[in-house]
Amino acid sequence: IRDNAPLAETTALTYVRGIMNGLADAHRMGVVHCDIKPQNILFDHNGTPTISDFGVAHLPVEAGGIDEAAAGQIAGTPDYIAPEQLQVEQTVDGRADLYATGLMLYEMLTGRKLYRIEHLAQLKHLSKIIQDAPLPTDADYPGGVSTCTRELVLKLVQRDPAERFPDAQTVLTRIEELLAAGCLADEGPGLAAQSVAREEMFSDILRLFLVDGVISAPERRELGKRAKRLGIDEDAARKSEDRIRRELELPLRAQLREFEQRAEQLLKDGELEQWAEQLLDDRDFAKKDKRILQELGDKYRISREEQRKIEENVMIRFQMKEGGGEELIP
Repeated sequence: IRDNAPLAETTALTYVRGIMNGLADAHRMGVVHCDIKPQNILFDHNGTPTISDFGVAHLPVEAGGIDEAAAGQIAGTPDYIAPEQLQVEQTVDGRADLYATGLMLYEMLTGRKLYRIEHLAQLKHLSKIIQDAPLPTDADYPGGVSTCTRELVLKLVQRDPAERFPDAQTVLTRIEELLAAGCLADEGPGLAAQSVAREEMFSDILRLFLVDGVISAPERRELGKRAKRLGIDEDAARKSEDRIRRELELPLRAQLREFEQRAEQLLKDGELEQWAEQLLDDRDFAKKDKRILQELGDKYRISREEQRKIEENVMIRFQMKEGGGEELIP
């Protein structure tokens, strides 16, 4: 949010879908997180959001938790706390987590918090700010955010829990419907321009990574992260890279893959057993196979350096006997 908001609508909804998936599981066990906020959403290596820090979560009394109402305890982060969490005598359920997620979705789509709470000493002041803050209107969103998504946010951030969605599973189902039904197709020129700007930014990043004509395995992982942050899917990222490769007169991804597959095949040929032990010593291909690979590399204008990197990668995988090496072209 800090680096890239406003996020593309589909990207924001995809993140919330992952969060709701986790909340649905927690709520089914009776656990209310009570502190959903951006800092508590982590991402795995695939870009899948994961909910963290259940340190102040509400656990049912029957499962060993305490009665927060009886103990007079209030937990949560002011900028994302639900109104009912400020009422000691009121029971808090999963709808408090839905409220906080709605605030995050609003922030992802607009780049702004619905309201900002400074350090306050008294709960009554905090409660008043939340209750008096205006609900989101169409004017709050950048051009192109669909009516469907604006309505979703509005229902999530209702002050009264009874006016929100009943549970995380219902929200999850609704998001799946929006993503599948083309409800997001009414993207206006604002969002379209934003999408073009992100694609151009990713293209500039690609040019930097390809300045020496080679993308290493760590660089490729970083490229994947950059693409996800910009809301660019894998297919679009591949097409952008091939476009930049043509522009720079570099081999295409498919050609690099063909070179790698040819190297793998040469390691599996009939003469393999005769020189396998030698391979483990000098980590190199047989001379005739090296010549074959060089001819193929020259055909596709693959630099000697990149040929060597691909060959080394294939050799490592072969020696480990199990995809342990890093792929240059995933």
